[in-house]
Amino acid sequence: MIRRVVVSADVFETAHEQFGESRPPQGDGSEYDFVGGLLAAAVFAFREFDTLSYDVVSAVRSYTVVDPVFGPVTFTATLRIDGPVEIVGFSHDPDYWTALDADPERVPPYRGLVPFDQADTPPLGPSPRTTPPRRVGARVTLEP
Repeated sequence: MIRRVVVSADVFETAHEQFGESRPPQGDGSEYDFVGGLLAAAVFAFREFDTLSYDVVSAVRSYTVVDPVFGPVTFTATLRIDGPVEIVGFSHDPDYWTALDADPERVPPYRGLVPFDQADTPPLGPSPRTTPPRRVGARVTLEP
């Protein structure tokens, strides 16, 4: 059953306090990134409230989203008596990446939001889907 999901005002206030309106220069996420990414993913997950597992109280469920900027964020939602699911809070560890970066056996992954023109990405070759077909006899093949 797909349920209607509402988000508590406390969630928005906490996100604003913790992440701020604009993205900091060091590449951490902003309130906008949080709401448009992680919170939106949680809303979609909680639509399927009945399929999520619970610990003790069946009207309370949690869902964790792992993000390369924010790290793992756990959302908590309750099933209200009047029908909808309400996301009532979230928790995350702001020092998650610092703790992982301190691990000498860990290879650091991509972290932070970098403008596309500054990203250190290898150039991509032509995709087989975008390469025009070449006619060979009666068969059509794609150039790799």
